[in-house]
Amino acid sequence: MNELLLSSFSTDEVWQAVKRSGNGRIRYDSINVNYTQVSDLIHAPTATWRLDILEALFDDEHVATICVILLSKSGKCDEIIWRLDGSGAYSVKSGYRLLRDDLPTAANVTVQAYSNLVARFFNEMWAVTLPAKVKINMWRIANSFVSTYSTLQNRRLNVNNVCPFCLSSGESIAHLMRDCSFVRQLFFAQGICFPSCPIYPDWLEWLAMIFCRLNVKCKIVLMVTLWAVWHARNKRVHEGTVATVHGTLSFITAFIRENATVCPPLSPGVLEESVTWQIPADGAITFAKELGFRRVVIEGDSLTVVKKVCSLTSDGSLISPIIYDIRAVAREFVSIGFQFIHRTGNNVAHALARVGRGQQVPSYWVEEAPPEAVAAAMLDLEKLVHLQ
Repeated sequence: MNELLLSSFSTDEVWQAVKRSGNGRIRYDSINVNYTQVSDLIHAPTATWRLDILEALFDDEHVATICVILLSKSGKCDEIIWRLDGSGAYSVKSGYRLLRDDLPTAANVTVQAYSNLVARFFNEMWAVTLPAKVKINMWRIANSFVSTYSTLQNRRLNVNNVCPFCLSSGESIAHLMRDCSFVRQLFFAQGICFPSCPIYPDWLEWLAMIFCRLNVKCKIVLMVTLWAVWHARNKRVHEGTVATVHGTLSFITAFIRENATVCPPLSPGVLEESVTWQIPADGAITFAKELGFRRVVIEGDSLTVVKKVCSLTSDGSLISPIIYDIRAVAREFVSIGFQFIHRTGNNVAHALARVGRGQQVPSYWVEEAPPEAVAAAMLDLEKLVHLQ
């Protein structure tokens, strides 16, 4: 009988492979190997995945997927984690969302198809050559994170829920960015048309479906138009400035023309180098320990990581093995502190990171530093002297 203990870092592929094998055993290089736990797939002394067993169990794609799962080097115990919430703990809200996602949409689109559509939408949206403020605005609109009157009303605020443009309907995100006559005139004048009665009632699904069908030029027009609409809406609400279709179109056209001049699109033969995340080597805490330091203060520009390390509660996020290892090593110091500092105040570390990114192997500087880091340190020193 097949038996598998699913730990906090187990995967569906592991379980499916066990079920497919039939007898709870595998044969690799003419050697029978019993497997009953995920820990059997891990080399305990080095806390690394056993590639020999993985390659016998799975195809190359699944092996690559499993190998990027982080493993604790300090012997972190298994624990139950709810992956549908960032905290790792189950909540009624996350369970409700799971149930809602399991229901078919009005167009009988499966949950997987919906997820693929939304993922494709966000990938293509972030790849558009536009300033970050326009992309962030598009992301907020897609996720209904903008404070329309309907949103404020749902939060039990006493507001007059009327569209500030047409004054004929409530100001929901779908009405403001799609159904309002003012907005529809803007899109029609720029050659973008869509049905007045959307097939998909879900706002994000509808927006993703429309966006993914457009060419690159029309995607830029759509994103800039929605950004301009939200800007005009806020001017009307907060300053009383009434926007016209002609004036807004002129603003959109000028912005797109200026953006094309400042950020010309890449030619088909010019592609940016693909950069992917990789598992890092042992970090600053291990390095400080090996040098013999007993009292250290570590600064970092990742507020999330600093909060997790300093928290007294168990971490259930995807980087929990790293957080656990940091806490374990930190207990070996007489005193250790973790502080957050914004990247603009962490220029020396940022300069070292830029230099280290081009190194083929981990590099350490003890008695000297790269010229870029020295220059950054001198700038920091000048600022300190000026402040004193």
